[in-house]
Amino acid sequence: RAAVIDAQTNAVLCGNVSATTGAFVKRGAGRLTFVAPKGGNSLSADHMDGGVNKDPDADIALPPSGDGPDKTGLGGFNVLEGTVRLDGVGAGETVYSQTHFLQIGARYEAAANAELEVANCTLQQGGSGIHLLVGGTTPPTTAATAPTLRVVENGIVKCDTLRIGNKGHSNGGRLPVFPTLAVTNGTVEASFSVKVGDTGDSLVQPHVYLGANAQLVAKGTSASAGIEMGNNSYLEVAD
Repeated sequence: RAAVIDAQTNAVLCGNVSATTGAFVKRGAGRLTFVAPKGGNSLSADHMDGGVNKDPDADIALPPSGDGPDKTGLGGFNVLEGTVRLDGVGAGETVYSQTHFLQIGARYEAAANAELEVANCTLQQGGSGIHLLVGGTTPPTTAATAPTLRVVENGIVKCDTLRIGNKGHSNGGRLPVFPTLAVTNGTVEASFSVKVGDTGDSLVQPHVYLGANAQLVAKGTSASAGIEMGNNSYLEVAD
């Protein structure tokens, strides 16, 4: 099962992180900050509803009692609502390892935008067929329309495949959604590909913002690798 942290305001957890079983879920409109010292940290221990080349893709129900939910719709690390900040003492010193699907925004009726912020550390995510997802299938009534991966303050994100706005809404009666990647003084490096807006849904409008000293790199060499910008995608690059 999954551990759920409900942060309605701001909370800071200091020290090394070690996930030994299950998955992680963040809910609540507040900000949860992990500040780890030098060394390695693990953020998840189970594929849950995902797997190699299998997206977690189902409606997520979190028990009102606060109990851990079952695996339906969940990846290994799930920012469903509010902000998670991964912080450390330097990208070459603090490393967070997360080797299962990571979701920022998912099939959950969120009341606040989901955001993962990476700063002063390295996030080593996924592997072959295990992706980092920003903005999965969005429920039609959610008020949260801009799930965001933000990389700042010399943060580094390394993954196999980053997918931004990879799926459409779950059904009709919808508002536009704007899955976002924002990088300033940071690096995002995919060993295979970065796919932005690889969906035919015109109401899914991903945004990529590259600020000062930002790097976005995809190292794959096959025809399906590299950086791909789909229809209704927006790229902004700072002067």
